[in-house]
Amino acid sequence: MMFDLTHKVIVVAGAAGYLGTAITEGLLKQGAHVLSMSSKKPNINHSSLVWEIVDLNEPGDVAACLSSYPGIDGLVNVAGRALRGLNQRPDDFVSTLKKSLAIQYTAIKVAAPYLWKGSGIVNVGSMWGRRAPDFPLYLDLQNEPSPGVAAAYGGVRALTQYMAASLAPRVRVNSIVPGWFPKPSGTPRQDYIDGVVANIPLGRIGTPGDIVGATVFLLSDEASYITGQEIVVDGGYTIK
Repeated sequence: MMFDLTHKVIVVAGAAGYLGTAITEGLLKQGAHVLSMSSKKPNINHSSLVWEIVDLNEPGDVAACLSSYPGIDGLVNVAGRALRGLNQRPDDFVSTLKKSLAIQYTAIKVAAPYLWKGSGIVNVGSMWGRRAPDFPLYLDLQNEPSPGVAAAYGGVRALTQYMAASLAPRVRVNSIVPGWFPKPSGTPRQDYIDGVVANIPLGRIGTPGDIVGATVFLLSDEASYITGQEIVVDGGYTIK
């Protein structure tokens, strides 16, 4: 079976998050054994899931979590957190870099010695690391991607290429770039949603399940000759 992950041990940093939960469920469905490293227990019950509460910004915590494994077959970096809005303070900017970029570097650096030859790393980035937002689209909601988001995920893009070159040929490093995947909260402004959807060629906002296939592919043996690349999962938003 293509894209089979049976018997592969995959670590998911941020498995309890909005996108991380869907990714973890998708990996389990393909037969992987998943180690969740997150700030809370994922809302998933599965015999092949092991979870640990980990401060992902602390290398010692990540190392302690991995120390009982002789080796792993893959790492997914989906952890990240950032304030929204344009008027962020300088320390908010630095905090976003720490929680969305440095956190991915820490996981890669600590996990690298545990990764078997031929294994893969998948970093989850953001389209705001590739292009500037269309600010009028946000109306008066003050929920624009912050400058720190742009800098952090532009950094994830560069980090992916850097680590792909650094860890080759033993380990492959690629990234997935989600488009509009808003986490449900409160009652959405329909005029805002309509404006967003009007700019997406495929005509809808993304759901967490939309990035599962790309993640599974990049961790599978079918992607054994792919490294330093990114798959943009945005319904075509960034082609316009």
